[in-house]
Amino acid sequence: MIGAIKTSILSAPAGADKTTKRGYDFVAGMVGGTLATIANTPFDVVKSRMQNQLKVEGQVPKYKHTIPSLITVVGEEGLAAVYKGIGPRLVRLGPGGGIMLVSFNAILDLLNDL
Repeated sequence: MIGAIKTSILSAPAGADKTTKRGYDFVAGMVGGTLATIANTPFDVVKSRMQNQLKVEGQVPKYKHTIPSLITVVGEEGLAAVYKGIGPRLVRLGPGGGIMLVSFNAILDLLNDL
């Protein structure tokens, strides 16, 4: 996702210096990390609920499979329930995507210069 955003929407202008390219890379990575976090959060909430439910012998677990569990959470608690904790995740993973892309491209430049 980050690569598609970088090449299509947020590519640096031709002839830009390294600092400008790194800035565009950071913004593209941040946008990609943010979009990926928004898409992934409902599944992460369901995963956490599956892991945290008590396993009682002879009782069928409430959350057993991903999609039915997602439907159960939305049906019982509403759509906002599957986005619990998105704020801290965005603060961590949005900039994390930018840092990752800048780091990757800096290392790639170093290796290409060898």
